[in-house]
Amino acid sequence: MKLPLSQYALTALIAGSSSLSIASEDPLRLYLWEDSLSQQAQTLWKEKDHPALRLDYFDNDDERNRLMLNSEELPFDIIVLDNVSATFYGSNGSLVKVNDLANYTNSHQRWNQACGEYAIPYFWGVLGIVYREQHFDTTPSSWNTIINPDPDLSGHIGLINDSIETLLPALMTNGHAPYTTSMPALKQAYQTTSSVTDDILTFEYSISFVRSHRDASKLHLAMSYSGDQYSLNEYEEIKDWQFVVPEEGTTIWVDCLAINKYSPHIKQARTFLNFILDEQVAAINALQVMAATTNLAAMQHLPASYTEDKTLFPSQDVLDKSFIDRALDKKNISLRAKIINSIVSIHEAKH
Repeated sequence: MKLPLSQYALTALIAGSSSLSIASEDPLRLYLWEDSLSQQAQTLWKEKDHPALRLDYFDNDDERNRLMLNSEELPFDIIVLDNVSATFYGSNGSLVKVNDLANYTNSHQRWNQACGEYAIPYFWGVLGIVYREQHFDTTPSSWNTIINPDPDLSGHIGLINDSIETLLPALMTNGHAPYTTSMPALKQAYQTTSSVTDDILTFEYSISFVRSHRDASKLHLAMSYSGDQYSLNEYEEIKDWQFVVPEEGTTIWVDCLAINKYSPHIKQARTFLNFILDEQVAAINALQVMAATTNLAAMQHLPASYTEDKTLFPSQDVLDKSFIDRALDKKNISLRAKIINSIVSIHEAKH
């Protein structure tokens, strides 16, 4: 077992490349979740003879996928995609094959298969609930906390505007799978979720909401992703945010990094993906981002405080009750879009 990467190791990696100049060419543009690429990894990249990085952020998969429909005009070189989207956009010719990268085999085969040959696996995790511990006497361990909230939680709840995730609390509490195609189940989920729009503070992603609103303290509980509690606590300089997977189960997400086929910087983008797959870089990145790395080789460099963190690496019992992201048919997507637009419109009319 190798020792975990230390600050000394990071300094040595940076020092070894500090004599190289930063390239003056156009920056590589990345489209990704906020707080999903560490400053340390960016420093390592920029201190080498590589182009600068420009990061742009999205708040949900649907927002990103709407842009992907116009991939020829997409202004980004590298995009974070979920595993379903990576497979879809790879098969329709929008992405570049990357399974020949030198460091490709550093990732666990399970995640390589999930992302396919047109993307590399990056991070994985589960959907759950983040909550401010100071406001709860007991852990909010059920999705029912959202769809049947206590009176003192009303107006302090965050949902996510997404074709799968918006309806998930209602579906799973009602005993249905999050990807169900059942019309009665979706209708019931619509009615249930619509009935609590008075209790919802926002449909904005928790990290974005906390960083962009003066009344961020009003958010006490929200749907969010494993690891988000670390970003929330770091931003607010507190240790109050906690993360829990509801007892009914949840979804497993996989983030993949892909290259836009129409990028003018494909060679540099491939170099960046191979760089981020380096086991030591992946370890540094994972430890600062605090999300579960898909890089099997990187795990030997990471401390037990990370590898044994059950919020990042859930127990098998949790995984057994969870559903990995999968594709929905067009009819289901269309129906869900109408349902969710209606729910959000009801909420906006009340607020």
